[in-house]
Amino acid sequence: MIRSLDKEWYTTKEAQELTGEDSRRFTKRIREGKLTKYKKSESQYLIHVSVLEDLLKEKVLLENNYISYKDTAVLLNKSLKAINDLVYVGTFKDTIKVGRVAYISKTEVEEYKRRQSETISTSEVSEITGLNRHEVSSLINTKILKADKVNNYLLSVSKESLNSFLKKVESGYTIKEICKQFNLNSKDIDRYKKISWLKTYDIKGFGERVIEEDYEKFCSLRKHYLTIQDIVKELGVKEGVIRNSIIYKDLVKYEQLHEKVYIVPREEIERFSHTVEGVKLIYHGREEVKDYFNDFMVALGRETEFQESLDIYINWAKKKIGKSKVKNKKLFVSYILNNAEKFFRLLKKEVWELTNNDIQTLINDENTAFSSKDDELCNQRL
Repeated sequence: MIRSLDKEWYTTKEAQELTGEDSRRFTKRIREGKLTKYKKSESQYLIHVSVLEDLLKEKVLLENNYISYKDTAVLLNKSLKAINDLVYVGTFKDTIKVGRVAYISKTEVEEYKRRQSETISTSEVSEITGLNRHEVSSLINTKILKADKVNNYLLSVSKESLNSFLKKVESGYTIKEICKQFNLNSKDIDRYKKISWLKTYDIKGFGERVIEEDYEKFCSLRKHYLTIQDIVKELGVKEGVIRNSIIYKDLVKYEQLHEKVYIVPREEIERFSHTVEGVKLIYHGREEVKDYFNDFMVALGRETEFQESLDIYINWAKKKIGKSKVKNKKLFVSYILNNAEKFFRLLKKEVWELTNNDIQTLINDENTAFSSKDDELCNQRL
């Protein structure tokens, strides 16, 4: 409350008693030309009442809205140097100096204290989690940790968001569980991490784990897409064969993530594996002759409209294979199947609608490899 002043002029001693300011300060300000509302009476200065009223108003303002650096240090349990550093970097912006005493806005100090109780520094997050500063920054950038910028570069992390994240990690999936569920090994895990399919967190006290939302994302990606290595596992074919026969020949639709890193929609592989080209690829280097023959003919049946002719060809081929005495059965069956593929690509109508000359023309076409001994195929049409 501002005291009521009842006269117009006051000695420096009276001014000191009323305002708490050192009398020598009034004299100094007069000599420096900073205080102009004064007069000299005999051997002393007299200060005008308006100067004292302004000082008293300023004092009330300070008491209500500001706190000294020294008191701030005590309140925040910090050194005076630490308070000066916070002012220097702009944490505390609203500061004033009265005489030799510097003050900070109480509002800013209270906000800083509140932030201290509800937030934590990024370095403290690193200490708690065992993550490096880049990993902590990544958690902030992806909104997993909530943080506010201080002075455009210092980050204050919400303790609540950190605790929430740690609970997610604790209830997450271990790498061992992921490997067991999806029949993966450590190389697979590294591969998925490299292409950003799988995000893991190696948190102090928990080990490397996958949180629920990242696990669901991983499951969704595996459900809808396959990497080249996944295709290798599912089809049992070498990686080089997959790349050369599927990717580089554009036999399936795919997406390129990075150089030499491709992913294929699972439905594309499902479709391709039931085509003639797919069956040939799957049985590349395998010796299951009977399965190869049956799967090939089923695939060929999907690609030709001449089903009766295909039945004729299958019956003829089975007899041909049954009579054969060749040692390399796989090679002979491949010869029969390759001819079937070429034959049905050339066929324009059902076999029984063709004349003998039409049949001979098909058999002798340079795109097929039938021999003169295969004439019995002509008779099968009747």
